[in-house]
Amino acid sequence: MNTDIFDYTELDNQIIITGLKNDTIETSIIIPKKINGKPVTQIAERAFKKSHITGVQIGENIKNIELAAFEDCKELVSVVYKAHCKIPNSCFCNCTNLSEFDFAHVEVIDQAAFVASGLTKVYLPNNIKKIEGEAFRNCEKLSSVDWHAQCDIPELCFAYCLKLSTFNFDNIAAIGNDAFMYSGLTEVILPYNIEKIGLGTFRYCNELSSVIWNAQCGISFECFFNCSKLVKFDFANVETIGEFAFSGSGLEKVDLLQNIRKIEPLVFFQCNKLMSVTWYAQCGIPERCFANCSKLNTFDFAYVQNIGKYAFTSSGLKEIYLADNVKEIEEGAFRSCHNLKKVEWNADCSIHDYVFEKCQKLKEVIISDKVCSIETDAFKDCPNIEITFV
Repeated sequence: MNTDIFDYTELDNQIIITGLKNDTIETSIIIPKKINGKPVTQIAERAFKKSHITGVQIGENIKNIELAAFEDCKELVSVVYKAHCKIPNSCFCNCTNLSEFDFAHVEVIDQAAFVASGLTKVYLPNNIKKIEGEAFRNCEKLSSVDWHAQCDIPELCFAYCLKLSTFNFDNIAAIGNDAFMYSGLTEVILPYNIEKIGLGTFRYCNELSSVIWNAQCGISFECFFNCSKLVKFDFANVETIGEFAFSGSGLEKVDLLQNIRKIEPLVFFQCNKLMSVTWYAQCGIPERCFANCSKLNTFDFAYVQNIGKYAFTSSGLKEIYLADNVKEIEEGAFRSCHNLKKVEWNADCSIHDYVFEKCQKLKEVIISDKVCSIETDAFKDCPNIEITFV
């Protein structure tokens, strides 16, 4: 073995590899066990960064590898990794020709370890105890992941993995924030073993068209934000839905049943394809819940008690019937509903300011004597309005 190709330093009678000598022509290297009779135990920070190596073998003698040791090694295609240490932060970042990696001797994968690498398939065995955030982010060639690691999926782990179309979640208890953001997932099946799903986990998954939700947790903030091909979703096993959870998604029909006890604001904001909603949820309609849903023409309020601020602003509603089950309608609830022509108000509550502001096509308004009061600007900028009291 040629050890003369390495630059190194010595600390406590041990050798730390710091890189290759400038005149080195060898491209497939083996990290030696000893240099000048002294044990080689470490690889220094950025030791081989941007080098032209095509292969590297790292043996059991290596106890520590520092940050970004092989970053930007764009010709690297083969790694044998038997080091007794974690794969460090950014270790193989931007190794664009590294298509495979054997994790059989790995226990810890540090943050961003394989970001933008050329990995196409990943098998993570159960010897892996910990994986840090962004580990495989931007691996644009990654199409297959087999997860048996004894840890949760961390934040941004597979974000921007554009060819990753499927993932088996059977061995997962928790998924971190943005873990699959901008990935190529087309189908997601979330089994009962999942106890936690982080913020924005699947947002901007533009190919995602099918989700089966059996997880033990609620739908988190921006979970399916802007999933434009997600046209349907079964809420039968859902109790809570976080803010912006489906905003900008492709949902066309929504059935919210009695199992749902909490819905945060803006959940369906700007769902431009949403045409039908069934509401039996055991909660009020929150602020801006259906705002900017331009194709939402009708809505049955029979099981609704409270309607939050600007809940339907700029939606496509054409007619509204509010019975006495509705106890509170907040400011601006139906503001700028430009297609709205008729309102029947039998709700047992006041009509607050701006509730129908700028509903310029609104003409026929029938108001029952149950109304306590009508505030001054309730129908502001409704030029064609004709009110009948019954």
